[in-house]
Amino acid sequence: MKLKRAIENGTRPGPHLDVTGPYLEMLTGPEDARQTVAFWADRGVTSFKAYKHITREELSAAVKEAHKRGLKVTGHLCSVTYEEAAEIGIDNLEHGFFVNTALDPDKKPDACTDSDGDFTLEHISSAEAGRLIATLSRLSARRHCRRCRRRCATAFSTAATGRPTK
Repeated sequence: MKLKRAIENGTRPGPHLDVTGPYLEMLTGPEDARQTVAFWADRGVTSFKAYKHITREELSAAVKEAHKRGLKVTGHLCSVTYEEAAEIGIDNLEHGFFVNTALDPDKKPDACTDSDGDFTLEHISSAEAGRLIATLSRLSARRHCRRCRRRCATAFSTAATGRPTK
């Protein structure tokens, strides 16, 4: 944080630093999530990474607090599905479909699956994966439009194979 501040105030040369706070995990509820984001944001952190066992309520509180401060939240998720996280407003999903537990038929809300399987290879061409990609694209475009405060058009659609098409 000292280096970041020195670069920002011009006493040291350097690039813009995006300082990520500690993982958002092992929280005790939404208020703890909000307070954790506020605590680290007040100390200069510029982004956060939600981790595996965060609940939907905790993620929602963390995203709201971060966005209120103009900060970003990414996630390496398994307890919250990609679609749920996108609906909440997460800024980025880490590690792609390889950790997308929503494709596990045994997935329970706010819980990681017991399976250690890679759900991508067996589901990437499925209609379910295609719907998820389309939903993520739609939500991303909608969020972009809100940020730009202008009307936007979706730049691409998704083929059944899950690959973007023009």
